[in-house]
Amino acid sequence: MWNGQVKINKDILTYSERGIGGLSLKQTIFGGAAILAAIVVYYIGNKLFGEQVALILCAVIAVPLAAVGFVTYNGMTFVQLVKAMFNSKCIPVVLLFKSKSYYKEMISLSKYIDKSSPKEDKHNNAAKNSQSSETARKEG
Repeated sequence: MWNGQVKINKDILTYSERGIGGLSLKQTIFGGAAILAAIVVYYIGNKLFGEQVALILCAVIAVPLAAVGFVTYNGMTFVQLVKAMFNSKCIPVVLLFKSKSYYKEMISLSKYIDKSSPKEDKHNNAAKNSQSSETARKEG
């Protein structure tokens, strides 16, 4: 029997449209940019520094570009991950500890709390009224 609920796969939030070669558009763009940058750096670096240095420069340039398109960690993209790592390592977080004394707090709040409850006031007022009426009878 149908109860009106439709079950949806929990992985629906991670769904992405697949394009060229099964890669998403972001992966295709940054993968192509990494390859193009590596080719340009290799040809320029080979003429200036030699083949070994050019290959190292290719890796240094291409890996971060490819990582932007492909890396995700705990639902964060590579850029968000780098920002989180930078914030946790480079920006100091000042943590202050302040102990809380409930005794001092109660003392400071006691001046705002009426010492007698409303029931006691009624009894005290009734007792005062009966005493004043007795004194009035004695006098009168």
